[in-house]
Amino acid sequence: MEAHCEPLEAAMLADASDGRLDNHTLLAAALIASGVNDRANLRRHEMAFGAIVQQLNHELADSPSLGHKAELVFHFMHTKLLSGGYALHKTDLRETLQNGKYNCLTATILYNCLANEVGLPACALESPGHVLSRVFLPDGSLDVETTCPRWFQLSSHPAKQAQHVRQTLGIARDNPTRPLREAPEIELVAMIYYNRGVDMLAAGRFAEAAAANLKSLRLCPNRPAPGGNLLATVNNWAIELARQHQFAEAAQLLRLGMAIEPTFQTFMVNYVYLYQQWTAQLCQQGRADQAIRMLQQQAAAFPEEPFFAQAAAGLQRRQHGSTVHNQPGLTEATQLPALPTVIFSTGTPKP
Repeated sequence: MEAHCEPLEAAMLADASDGRLDNHTLLAAALIASGVNDRANLRRHEMAFGAIVQQLNHELADSPSLGHKAELVFHFMHTKLLSGGYALHKTDLRETLQNGKYNCLTATILYNCLANEVGLPACALESPGHVLSRVFLPDGSLDVETTCPRWFQLSSHPAKQAQHVRQTLGIARDNPTRPLREAPEIELVAMIYYNRGVDMLAAGRFAEAAAANLKSLRLCPNRPAPGGNLLATVNNWAIELARQHQFAEAAQLLRLGMAIEPTFQTFMVNYVYLYQQWTAQLCQQGRADQAIRMLQQQAAAFPEEPFFAQAAAGLQRRQHGSTVHNQPGLTEATQLPALPTVIFSTGTPKP
């Protein structure tokens, strides 16, 4: 299963294939992952950001220390760039630069980009469902909750800082079950794709959701969340096709899903339900012979699943005039249980 890429995006993904960005800045990669797909548009964004960095450098001219500089960068970002307020689903960096609305991912990306431009080494910190920044200073590291505008104002009041985080994000900063882990730039880009995949799956835009999750996995193959959402996307896409009686297309998707992850049992459960519905429709249309051949083919392909052989035998007995009660595959489609949908969206870096 492959995802279509425009040339600009393909070049970025190829650059990241060794686990780091060599020919792209974090800003450029994040903009491309957000949907910038031509060089002219990317260049416009980069030039606009360059002008912002020039203004920031002017304001930092008299900064007495790197710690003070880290604070000034933070206030500059919230004043000049993040004026639209916190919004959970604002993962598109283009929109953040346009209207100032942000979530933890876009705020952290922008803070790290600004910090690195002015000589402040910074990286991201990840915990389940959240990211923030870490700045490396001569006397140690400084963690920055980029989504909380009063973070530095409350630096001498840890309890109030924690309350500020809870009020802004709805999470507890001092929760021991949320360990912090330094995350490389490439993971931030992968999170953009992943969050886009979550949003597109929720909107029923299955092809786009699958593509976004595939790109996230290409950047970070070992992250479990994009893989889970890819499985959910394939599953729910197949269900929607089955609801539209596009059974062949739905079956093809579920077979693809089983090839991707053979241990994901929901695929086979839905595969059986789908063939129950397909068989019922063919019988209603007077095409029982075709249904029998179809079931026999599936019995040969999936000998470990008893439904197909049992349903084919039941239909054959009915064809020969036998009275059959409660045979698998003979239930009317309208009486079959609904196919279960699956949503994997827990633990996302959405805030």
